[in-house]
Amino acid sequence: MEQFNYCLVVGQTDVGRKRAANEDNMGNAITQNGLVSVVCDGMGGHVGGATASRIAVDAILENLKGSYYEDPRIAIGESIDIANRAILNEASARPELSGMGSTCVLLIVRNGKVYIGHVGDSRIYLIRSKRIIQLTKDHSYVQMLVDRREITKEQAEHHPRKNEITNALGIPNMSPATVADDAIIPEAGDCFILCSDGLSGMVSDEVINKVVSRQSELSAQARVDRLISIANENGGVDNITAQMVEFTITPGFNKPEKKIPLWLKILIPTVALMMAGLGLYFLINHNKDVKEEAEDKASQVQTIDNPTDVHIPDAIVFKAKEEFVTIEFGESSIVFKHNGKQIITENNTSFNPDSLKVNSPDIDIVLKGKNRVLKFTDNYPGEMVIAEVSSNEPRKIYRFYIPVSKSLESNPIQIPKKEEPTAGGTPAIKNVPVGKHEIIKIELGEYALTDGEKILFGYSAKPYMNINRGKDIPEVNDKLDHIILDEVKDAEIVFDDKLWTKNFNSETKQLSFVYNKREHNKRVKCKFVIPCVKKGSKDEVVLEITLTVIGEKEEKEVKEETPYNGQQEPKDSIPQDSTMITI
Repeated sequence: MEQFNYCLVVGQTDVGRKRAANEDNMGNAITQNGLVSVVCDGMGGHVGGATASRIAVDAILENLKGSYYEDPRIAIGESIDIANRAILNEASARPELSGMGSTCVLLIVRNGKVYIGHVGDSRIYLIRSKRIIQLTKDHSYVQMLVDRREITKEQAEHHPRKNEITNALGIPNMSPATVADDAIIPEAGDCFILCSDGLSGMVSDEVINKVVSRQSELSAQARVDRLISIANENGGVDNITAQMVEFTITPGFNKPEKKIPLWLKILIPTVALMMAGLGLYFLINHNKDVKEEAEDKASQVQTIDNPTDVHIPDAIVFKAKEEFVTIEFGESSIVFKHNGKQIITENNTSFNPDSLKVNSPDIDIVLKGKNRVLKFTDNYPGEMVIAEVSSNEPRKIYRFYIPVSKSLESNPIQIPKKEEPTAGGTPAIKNVPVGKHEIIKIELGEYALTDGEKILFGYSAKPYMNINRGKDIPEVNDKLDHIILDEVKDAEIVFDDKLWTKNFNSETKQLSFVYNKREHNKRVKCKFVIPCVKKGSKDEVVLEITLTVIGEKEEKEVKEETPYNGQQEPKDSIPQDSTMITI
């Protein structure tokens, strides 16, 4: 698999200052098709938008990891089509999400070249030598007017219909993605910005250019974070996402050959003839040694060009200014430790401590004798930190991939065990210690529910949760965003079966609790405990969900909000030759 030591990827996403939840999603990965970066901006309500963008990112990365394409441009087009079908299939299976969709910008780096494609009005910019170029053209109503020369680009920025787009993932008649015909040849210092319109709509191209060009002053992550901050300072009316692919050196860079002066061209053959006699003697007598040395060097070069990748399975929590990995160098081993616990070991090889390199500027390397300690700075270094170390004999490069999570709570917990109900109808709970698991506590809030309303939990890709009255559950899906589940332990689920009916489908990977009783006048706090197993391992995740049901009497005193009905506000007339989606 190609190594991308000539570029790095950093990103940040933010809810903004006006929206209740973040409907943007982003991702990046090194795949068999190259280094991939993707940003998606969802639409269709709080739950629908977040679900659509999450499905799109997951589907694209999964496809590019699993299927190889000779042409990266075909890889982009087909991956976006697959994401579109995945969103449509999910909307068909979950009617409450009907109408959800997402924009998408996708970039692939392969063999030192950059390929791009997009759907919707999310954008890709190139900042080169302190100049900014917009590489994508928005699929939007106002862009169509600009193309027809009915309005200027400046007028488009303030047009009342600037949020109407003409193509998106999640619509049955989606037009194929726009994929650039020509690859871009990057140069050292080039920065590609993939962003949602929460950034491009709030920060001018000029300001984006100035911030990204501050390479000598700010780290890559600091520059992306600054863009997010400026968008919020300017109003933050939408979710804001920016992901940057920065080229630290020119891929495949070679120094130009120096021209040899004419006098030197004449002198060299003359000296060569004079030395031929003497040289012949040494060549004959030392031919064997020279041959062996050449073979050793060739072997070393071949080994270095084929580094060994070592993946550390569990994510480490980001905590600013704290040590997160200690690297111990033994006589014939290297050991990575976190909180004193060994997380990975390579034996039977001696390593050079001075060769240690880290791909992120947001990681400090602290020397402790022969060992090294990696520390976080104030900035989140991204989802993957790569530590590169060379072995001594034979000389070989090892790359250790360390996943990092913004929020991951791994503590000893107790799984409640279901027993006979108490007189009040709520099951008694007995604590049973089970060792180390990850526990995620979710508070859904207060609801005046009617018979048949349900809590829905799905985990076919990244887990999601909603209540089928069309209202989003604040922050819930963000808490679930970092995990991928393989199964739910149906037999170990704990809930109040006097008030709820459980429905579980392992094939569709959906679990729901249907409310079926209103014969009470006081608030009842309900608790649901759902033990799960992470995908690809036996590690367990336990969801502890609480929800308060408001009684019939008290409901009369509660002013309910009007539920979101999934319908868009009416718009003025739309041209017949285009489909409009408002985001």
